[in-house]
Amino acid sequence: MDKVDCRKTIGLPQDIVLVGSAGAMNTHRGADMMFQANAGHSGELEGVHFVVAGYRPAGTPIPKADTIHDFGLIPFEDVPVLLNSLDLAVVYNRKSQFGDFCFPQKFYEILACRIPVIAADVGEMSILLNNYPHLLYEDGNVDSFILAAKQQLARRELLDLDIPTWRDQALLLEELMEAVSVKS
Repeated sequence: MDKVDCRKTIGLPQDIVLVGSAGAMNTHRGADMMFQANAGHSGELEGVHFVVAGYRPAGTPIPKADTIHDFGLIPFEDVPVLLNSLDLAVVYNRKSQFGDFCFPQKFYEILACRIPVIAADVGEMSILLNNYPHLLYEDGNVDSFILAAKQQLARRELLDLDIPTWRDQALLLEELMEAVSVKS
């Protein structure tokens, strides 16, 4: 998808660097990291606007600023348009039972869109990006987030990793279930 067309479609500026994500905006998942990087921090990402979309519990703080474009909850079919509008996508998460074991669906969606990405150094992302440590930021560390974002915005590195399909995942589950039933 063409970035210019995607930005026009959803009303985002053409001449600004856009960093963001689409997904659950829970603070316990680390979604607030982007806002912290934009809140007058000494290492602030200058000239960058942040784009967010997704579910958030009532009362989740989304700062009001000219540099934050909050789309709220968008239809699933609009997620690729939003992602393809970005210069850099963020896969945020926190070290937790969820973060340590969740399937990195958003990461694979971003890879499929061919967008530069950074991710929290948590769970499966730590494993998937072990050969790309410069694309990982430390959970809860805004300086680490800013450094990873600045480096990736300078490089615009696209990853060429295998993207598992739902069929691939179903076959893995089938193998596991067969292995368990043989042991029973």
